[in-house]
Amino acid sequence: MTPQDFANPVDEVLGSIESTLTQIEFEAVDGDPRELRESLRRALIDLMRILERDPGIETATADLYAAAAALADHGAARSLREARKLRLFRDARARFRDRLSRARPCAYGSTAGWRLEELLVPA
Repeated sequence: MTPQDFANPVDEVLGSIESTLTQIEFEAVDGDPRELRESLRRALIDLMRILERDPGIETATADLYAAAAALADHGAARSLREARKLRLFRDARARFRDRLSRARPCAYGSTAGWRLEELLVPA
């Protein structure tokens, strides 16, 4: 798999992830939290299927999903409690982006034998 072959599917999935994260961050009050969580979950699983396993990426992905799910469930209201969730969400998003900078394509594609669904279980 060449770097260009790898970049296209990753860019498509990352576009979907970023779109959902933006909805959660700025429009969570208007959206259905279950739909936003499920959309993010599916996109993250699709991304993890095309990447080589990396504990840092796995942890950053799980943290991002947990923070996004918590924020989506309670909306982006501006109380102190939600402000903390928003800060945790933004920190998790930054860690996720940082970890993805070292991502490599998986030689096995979507046949990787690890349990992606268990990685993304909301807290």
